[in-house]
Amino acid sequence: MKFFISFLLFFGLINCSAQTFSFSISTDTAYCNAQNNVNHCYSYIGNDNPELLEIDVIRLEQLSLENWGSAMCADTVCYYAIIDSIRINIAPNSNIEFRPGFILINDTTSEVAHVTYLIQDANDSTSQLFFDTYAINSENITSNNNLYIDEQILVYPNPTSNQLIIETELGINSIQLINVDGRILSEWKDLNNINLIDFQDGIYLLKINTELGVTFQRIVKI
Repeated sequence: MKFFISFLLFFGLINCSAQTFSFSISTDTAYCNAQNNVNHCYSYIGNDNPELLEIDVIRLEQLSLENWGSAMCADTVCYYAIIDSIRINIAPNSNIEFRPGFILINDTTSEVAHVTYLIQDANDSTSQLFFDTYAINSENITSNNNLYIDEQILVYPNPTSNQLIIETELGINSIQLINVDGRILSEWKDLNNINLIDFQDGIYLLKINTELGVTFQRIVKI
């Protein structure tokens, strides 16, 4: 079975003054291809020190995954949902690949899958970051078309405390606000300006349905 799945990866640093490792992905939104029916997005954890570094990767939250399976892979070894944490040894001045992955079990689902990881120095809990991954079943959208739509839409200000402006030449059919649990909180039609004053501060996904297809934007309400 072939899956067309888009992954949106977001991460945030916390308590980084003592950070002894680096973390990178190519962009903050990555569209990934299937590998043996598991869709992976590639990120890298780097050891910038002249000594061996131990890193713990902990799966903190796994939400809205009734129709999904998840995995986390370090280099060539993959650990599936039954494993909630792994310890990785990174050689001096080098890096390893860390790949969160999802398997779509029910290809008719419209749910948004979400997993939050905590990545930290095993010997220094103040040196840590949180890494959010989202998987969206975009079966009717090709990756190239989705990337084109992204380039045609500007959402600002982001972060926002209230108003959001969606600037685009494309026709907008509807806009949905989705929380990290995958629940649709509100929907607007034929609007380019939406008000978030009634929603709590936090991270949301904005699902924008245009004349050419659907795209997702990460929104931070402050």
